[in-house]
Amino acid sequence: MHSRTIENDLEKRVEALEAEITRLNGLLAVETSRSTELEKARDFEKEENRAKSEFLANMSHELRTPLSAVIGFAELLMDMELGEDPYACVKLLKQSGDGLLLLINNILDYSKIESKQIRPDRIGFDLRVLVEDVASLLAIQAEQKGLEMACLIDKAIPAQVVGDPQYIRQVLVNLVGNVIKFTQQGEVFIEVKRPMRDPKGPYDDSVSLEFSVADTGIGIAPEHQARIFARFSQAEDSTARRFGGTGLGLTISRELVAAMGGQLKLESGPDKGARFWFRLDLAPGQPPPHPVTPARVDGRPGRHPGARGRRERYLSQDYRGHVG
Repeated sequence: MHSRTIENDLEKRVEALEAEITRLNGLLAVETSRSTELEKARDFEKEENRAKSEFLANMSHELRTPLSAVIGFAELLMDMELGEDPYACVKLLKQSGDGLLLLINNILDYSKIESKQIRPDRIGFDLRVLVEDVASLLAIQAEQKGLEMACLIDKAIPAQVVGDPQYIRQVLVNLVGNVIKFTQQGEVFIEVKRPMRDPKGPYDDSVSLEFSVADTGIGIAPEHQARIFARFSQAEDSTARRFGGTGLGLTISRELVAAMGGQLKLESGPDKGARFWFRLDLAPGQPPPHPVTPARVDGRPGRHPGARGRRERYLSQDYRGHVG
């Protein structure tokens, strides 16, 4: 009698275990089906994003071709003998075209970032000329707002460095354009310096450079600083309505700097201006056979950006002086 009771209990337990296994198998089948559906949805989303990125890239290329022709003809007109007013109109046309081209490049680079196609080049270039070109490109925007633009280039920087000049230029254009937009008075300051090497660190022949763009603008509160690097975002919604913009510039700049091995950082506070900076390790390049003479600010001898407003000044530790 006792053994039969034990046998019945065992049978009940076995039945209960079999029912639990059946239930768990049913749950596993449901989860497996759900996981398969999620994987299909994820693959579909990836394909949609890839198609979107390809569309943006193709459209950007299609837009850049005619725009580059407009900018090129504007440059040709600027080299002709024009009166002061026609020259100012053509110059404004070129500046507007350059600004639109920057926006298109941002869209193109954003599509590359989305599809993980950012690959920096390694090209020898003159960093001084690059920084001066950036300042020249944006000088008219600063002048129109009554801002003073200053540029300091460390004399310890080699005449040639090896890196990606296009990405460095685009980051600087984005940063300088951003600080001009949010600065109502005062100045915009661009600086490139060569920090002191750590004597205890490993030695290599790379050129460590620190780039910074600072302003005397409205500043950014600490609680909003992380948000400004998010895509399609600015510090506050009211800022977007007041100053406009796509909210892509800083996102793209951060990704480009990261692709080159650096990290874009921010120092700011309310009503204390802002300072964006990053460091890059570039390789030294071959110096040019003949020293390069720095170009005039607007590329045309005898005409300076500060002729009608404040002067833009360039300070370099191997040559100093006001331009204009």
